[in-house]
Amino acid sequence: MICARRAGGVLFVDLHLVMNGETSVARAHALCDKIEAAAAAEPGAQTLIHVEPENEAKGTGRGRVVYRAG
Repeated sequence: MICARRAGGVLFVDLHLVMNGETSVARAHALCDKIEAAAAAEPGAQTLIHVEPENEAKGTGRGRVVYRAG
């Protein structure tokens, strides 16, 4: 799930990232760093990423997961 909202000059981006449960913490962290770097291209962006193993993913509340990583 990706949610973005603006408050004044700040863009808040929340991402629910579903990954294979066997993925190492180091690999998940590296992917989060890349996502945060891409979001930082938007001035004033603040990013929050929640990483969850695929077998425990609950979806977005709308019944779907938008971003699934290996």
